Amino acid sequence: RELEDLDRFQAKTQQRARFAQFLCNFCFIAHIVIVSALLMEFINMEEADNPDSYFIFKNMLPAFSIVLGALLLSVICLPAIRLTLGGNLSAWRRQYNEELASRMKRKPAREDD
Repeated sequence: RELEDLDRFQAKTQQRARFAQFLCNFCFIAHIVIVSALLMEFINMEEADNPDSYFIFKNMLPAFSIVLGALLLSVICLPAIRLTLGGNLSAWRRQYNEELASRMKRKPAREDD
């Protein structure tokens, strides 16, 4: 009974993780479109024509660009790093633990007097 509950909980957790990943991917694509549209509109805009709109665009463009950068890190860069270094990290961790264990065996315990 408890194993079935754990399996259901794990399935729900995986489903939530997939939904969160899908949501991040969607937001990333939406922000690419938004930043592109804002940038194209801002490039064609003259400050003298409508200073209020120019000021609004001038503030919105960096804000959306920062969010786009954060999404770029979470959607593209972190998974790429995980794929690139994932196997190496576990091997490095195992090698470190083996080296630490061998040094602990060789080193006699000191007693501070």
